[in-house]
Amino acid sequence: MNAENNGLKNLKEIEIDATPPNITNFGAFPGIFRPGFENVTIKYTLVKKADVTIEIWDNFNCIRKLTIPEPGYGDNCSAMWDGRNECGGLVSNRNYSYKINAVDEAGNSAVERVGKITATDVTLTITKLNINPSRFTPDPDTKDMVDFWTNFHVEMEATDSQLQNLGFCMNTNQVRTLPYILVNMTAWDAQAKKLMTVGPDLTCGDSDPFTNGYPLYYTGNMGTESHYGVFPKLGSDLPDVGDRDKGNDWDTLVPLQRTGNKYWADWGVGIKDWDYPNGTYIIRVEVKLIGSTWKFIDYVYDAAKIPIAEKWHQEPDEYKGYSRNSGSVEGRIEVVSSPITKPDYIAPEVVATTPGLNTIHEPGENISVISAKLIDIGNAGVDLTYSEIILKDSIGMVIPGKFSNNGVDTMKWVLEEPLTSPDDYTIEVKPVDKSMNGLSKCPQRFTFTILDRIGPKIDNILVNDKILEKGASFGPNEIKKISVILSEIGAGKSKVDFPSSKIMVRNELTQQENEPNKLFGSGNRREEKYTEDMSGVIIYENLTLDKGGTYSIWVEAWDRASTPNAPAPNFNRSPKITFYVSSIGYINVEFNYPGLGTRTYLMIPPNTTAYPIGSTGTMVSTNTITMRQGTITTKNENYTVIDPVIEFWWFNNEHIDIKLDPPIGVGISLTMYYGHITLPPGVTEDNLAIWRYNGTSWGKISGVNDIDKNNNKITVNLPLYPNISLEDSYAIMYLVPKAVDVQYEHYQKGLVTCLKVPEATMVDGYVVGTNTVTAGTLTETRDGYVIIEPVIQFFLKGNPVTKSDFTNQVTLIMYYTDEDVANLTQRGLKASDLAIYEYNGTTWAKISNGILDENNKQITWTTKIIRGKYAIMYVIPVITDKPAVFEASVHAYPNPIKGGRVTFRYDLIRDATVNIKIYTLMGDLVWNKEYSPTSPQGMQGSHGVYPSNGDDIIWNCTNNADKKVATGLYIYRLTASDESGEVTVTKKLIVVQ
Repeated sequence: MNAENNGLKNLKEIEIDATPPNITNFGAFPGIFRPGFENVTIKYTLVKKADVTIEIWDNFNCIRKLTIPEPGYGDNCSAMWDGRNECGGLVSNRNYSYKINAVDEAGNSAVERVGKITATDVTLTITKLNINPSRFTPDPDTKDMVDFWTNFHVEMEATDSQLQNLGFCMNTNQVRTLPYILVNMTAWDAQAKKLMTVGPDLTCGDSDPFTNGYPLYYTGNMGTESHYGVFPKLGSDLPDVGDRDKGNDWDTLVPLQRTGNKYWADWGVGIKDWDYPNGTYIIRVEVKLIGSTWKFIDYVYDAAKIPIAEKWHQEPDEYKGYSRNSGSVEGRIEVVSSPITKPDYIAPEVVATTPGLNTIHEPGENISVISAKLIDIGNAGVDLTYSEIILKDSIGMVIPGKFSNNGVDTMKWVLEEPLTSPDDYTIEVKPVDKSMNGLSKCPQRFTFTILDRIGPKIDNILVNDKILEKGASFGPNEIKKISVILSEIGAGKSKVDFPSSKIMVRNELTQQENEPNKLFGSGNRREEKYTEDMSGVIIYENLTLDKGGTYSIWVEAWDRASTPNAPAPNFNRSPKITFYVSSIGYINVEFNYPGLGTRTYLMIPPNTTAYPIGSTGTMVSTNTITMRQGTITTKNENYTVIDPVIEFWWFNNEHIDIKLDPPIGVGISLTMYYGHITLPPGVTEDNLAIWRYNGTSWGKISGVNDIDKNNNKITVNLPLYPNISLEDSYAIMYLVPKAVDVQYEHYQKGLVTCLKVPEATMVDGYVVGTNTVTAGTLTETRDGYVIIEPVIQFFLKGNPVTKSDFTNQVTLIMYYTDEDVANLTQRGLKASDLAIYEYNGTTWAKISNGILDENNKQITWTTKIIRGKYAIMYVIPVITDKPAVFEASVHAYPNPIKGGRVTFRYDLIRDATVNIKIYTLMGDLVWNKEYSPTSPQGMQGSHGVYPSNGDDIIWNCTNNADKKVATGLYIYRLTASDESGEVTVTKKLIVVQ
């Protein structure tokens, strides 16, 4: 064998890339954000080019995938999340995680990176910003006087769980755990140049916001007074509370006060030594929420080792818990050369109220409007916009109403309903003038009274701690205690007069009545138990009621505003209730179940007659009626029977129906026991009940099944009138939960619509079984919409459904096909434009919370209410002559720009090309960019009105040569153009570098 060279030349080496891409320096900014109002930017560094995907997860599910437009790498990689899930809905308040994955061209995968994002809807809002005076002349001879005052009110709605998401500990009342705001106030001239700043002073070297556990500026009742100071020497105007150093204070750190879930604070500052020229100036105020974490600072000593700052001084950590900014609010001041009117520092006064102060009124008077008349003795004039009036009851609850005024000097609180309840009411009035005098003061209070003409309420009458029912029957000496519960809550205000209130009992046969405040019988002991909240109970114990017969009982309840036999007494009297006392006791018919030791017994009053069918009446005795173990001949498939099944027999040999004729007003009760049983999931002992078989079917006994879980027994009172029939069989049963799927398959398209019903579900009084709810198809059309077949109609027990309420959540699943998606694409739409619509009997309405699954081509909706018809639809695009962009939707955020980055947002009505141009005030072009409808940062092409949903344009404050622009005022111009023409929107923009 010979081997020859085959002549192969120019062999090249093959390189294998086995190095995975590495993801570093990753993070989410901000880590705590408000969905719908701000976006989260997820940043990372990627060492080599790779395809990147970012997933947003709740505890168990991926709710959103962020697609990176093209492979990229470097130090400034990022993606933006707008706080919405895959269906476009805003996420709820909770913690979320993000996962960053990267795969390079060789198929190498990076190590997955995971971080946390917190969504919370806490919002700070600044209201009632006031500058007084807004027009002034600086006086060089009064350098120590304040030139003008700025004050405002800030509010925040937040639950404990939302604040816990931000890092606050809500389980303690320590001062350091309270939410605080840090105030930042700036002054700007007309050229957007910042002139001065009042706070925040986190970098000023301050170290003493607390002394002995309290803020330095806290000198009175925190929450009742505004925090005021004078700039620029705020610290010198605050009191020294022990550390001998007033210059290290947190001058603009203000605690938020709490009322329920509402947090609020008032803050004000005086500006003096103003030395800027005549003109108009902008005062801008914003606040930050801080205080979730605090740094610890130890003693500070001087050169002689003497402490000059105490140990418990603390300061908030600037970089922990600072996650909420109110946004800025603006006011204007004008500096003029000529003198102006002397400022007004006097608040208005209340000269009259309706109803008047300390007036007394009857309950029948029509008091439906509360009013207050104001007079301003200063020169500013009454400001009815900021003035307030409300009405409160004696426990501080606001009486519902609406604010109104006459536009001059009178404001009103118009009640939703006229006052009828007796009480002491308080009118709270806060008068404010146009210089905002009175805004920070406590309300003035004016009290009037509506008299109590209503007797106490008789809540319940109890015998042996159980509510006394009419016709109840007791054995001799069985009644040990009678209790009456009385209250004035929701009725009068005078409180119950327990010593004067009465319980009265009479023997109906002998017409013998007890003495006042004493029961008929002997050995009675009366006890009164009541509290200062106007409720309580009268108890009679150690009773002796051994005489048989029918008794009646009623109650007189008095309050402390009147006494018995008064001309207009305040008392209520209960209706007469009758009950029966047997002189010889009950007859018990019992059955002991072999093996389990459980017994069933029928309690029958004495002197009861039984009438077997075809026989004459016989007086019931212990041997007349017996019980035996029975068998089930007809079983309800939805229920499970607990042994034993009981049958009633006559004289031990006749298995027939028995009719009992009890004395009038006397009941017969059946008690059955159950052993220690294991119940299936979804079933508890509360689901147990006694059922009876009437010869044809099983049915639950009407009335209350009294379940004694401690003794494993159930007692039910059998119906009284006209007589009682002991039917064949009795047993304890419970519902067997079964899940049900209601399906319909379209005969042409093969699509299956499914209604999934969970176990133990009821609908309109029916237990949902395989035949309870059904579905069929209809042919429907609707103008302006495309309907994807089939249209489903639901039926309940064979009848078309208009509206049915299910006791549990049911799930409706509807499907569509690839052909349906293709039809969407031809119209310029996409699968996300599909939705389930329901017919409410008049119109079709879109279901907004349906969940779209494009992979399985299905839409899922969970509800408790099912109507008649459902279908998947989408809107037919309509060409319109309206502009492609809504002018009101165009805005830049933030404005002024801080941090060298601004986002332009806008809403499109249809496909359009968007162009952004930025100019200086002299008209020089600084930067321009054009985005087509398919551009990654441009609005995606679609029909109908759609918000930008994060498809926005970002400018990094650089010119076309990629150099940073200077601080100043700029003009931006947004143009949207399509086949119908173009529209241009021009607005201003401030850059602060």
